[in-house]
Parts: sequence; C-alpha cells; structure tokens
Amino acid sequence: MTSSSWSTTSRQASPTSDAWLRHQTGVRIWKAIFSGG
Repeated sequence: MTSSSWSTTSRQASPTSDAWLRHQTGVRIWKAIFSGG
C-alpha cells in the first residue's frame, strides 16, 4: 500500500526527485571534503 503510494508520488515529482538527488550528491561531496575525506 505504502510502496504503491510512493511510486505514484515519485513519478509525479520526477523533476523534484532529480533535484533532490543532485542536492544529496552535493551534500555527500561537501561532507567528504569538509571531513578531509
């Protein structure tokens, strides 16, 4: 039930998800640089 709902939301918010993934990648890179990794 929940996964079905999530799939529909993800499909509708495709551009938003893409931007969020890009943001997450940026945060991960920033954390790696900031922590000296």
